[in-house]
Amino acid sequence: MSTSSQGYLPVLRRWMGDGPTHPLRSNVDRPSRHPGITHAWWRDPVLTCLEETLVLLEGAQPGGLDSMARTFRAFDDSSWAGKEQFLRHRAELVVASLLAEAQVPFRFNTGPGPDLLMGEEPLCLGIEISSRRPKSLFDLSQTLREGLRARGLDLGVSIRTDPIPPVAIRSEVRNAIIEQILPADGSPAVRSLRVMAAPARPEDGIPRRGSRSLSAVVERP
Repeated sequence: MSTSSQGYLPVLRRWMGDGPTHPLRSNVDRPSRHPGITHAWWRDPVLTCLEETLVLLEGAQPGGLDSMARTFRAFDDSSWAGKEQFLRHRAELVVASLLAEAQVPFRFNTGPGPDLLMGEEPLCLGIEISSRRPKSLFDLSQTLREGLRARGLDLGVSIRTDPIPPVAIRSEVRNAIIEQILPADGSPAVRSLRVMAAPARPEDGIPRRGSRSLSAVVERP
């Protein structure tokens, strides 16, 4: 980090710490695409929104905030799976910051049970927060790339869909693609396959014209 950028996003950088494999580290250390031009990481919308979230929380000082900060700093898995775990933690912080901005008293639950607590026993309201998203093509591509790198293979992954990308891929289809390209038993993998990501389901009123196929190709970059 350059000396000139030390004043940017101070709260977020304090929460992150110096861990080299924190899930947000790639947003900070991403190289510039153009020689001679500095990557302005402090303008990254992910980072700036998180800075605002944390500023609101530190202003409100809800109970359990120190515990949330320690958990935030402890994330050290930069893989896609690690980022998904971090996103669930971020979801809790975002919802909490909305309560803080609205000046609604609450506290983080540092024990078992709901994520946020409002009021005192026995009249205590609990809020459980979850962050769920479809397993998209990007998620599948990231999983395949990381799996290939873990096996020491310098290969790229190209995924194409016909006619348009599905919003989500059924779990059994996704697992079948991963198993064929990254066999768990170490057997030779396929280099190309084509599957139906969203087949017709007449029983649910989904006709064949709504079907979508998916092609995954492993290739040298």
